[in-house]
Amino acid sequence: MRKKLFSFGAMTLGALLMSVGVYFFKIPNGFSTGGVSGIATVLGYVIPFLTPGSLIAIINILLLLLGFLTLGKETGGKTVYCSLLFSFLTWFWEFVFPISAPLTDQPLLKLVYAVMLTDIGSPTLFYTA
Repeated sequence: MRKKLFSFGAMTLGALLMSVGVYFFKIPNGFSTGGVSGIATVLGYVIPFLTPGSLIAIINILLLLLGFLTLGKETGGKTVYCSLLFSFLTWFWEFVFPISAPLTDQPLLKLVYAVMLTDIGSPTLFYTA
């Protein structure tokens, strides 16, 4: 039980770090990376009536459904938990802390935080999941 709680706590921390890095530093600065958050960042500029947080949620849900259809139910609850938590947290930040401009005008600082937060959060998710 203790190991399971630690695992879900670490996954929650990883999703939190990833969502903070993506919402506060990647999206407002136009940093586009791979994966769902990168696709959502690019599509956020093309589809202005959907926010990047909403797009992350939509894409993650579609990919989870596709995974269940092709891979079966064995794909695991941890994947669902992490994907939906990351989507929810990114969407949550949009409503709690609306951002209209980057937090800083220092290019190196923007890049360091964008990379550092997601690079710490991502392995935390993968190691515990």
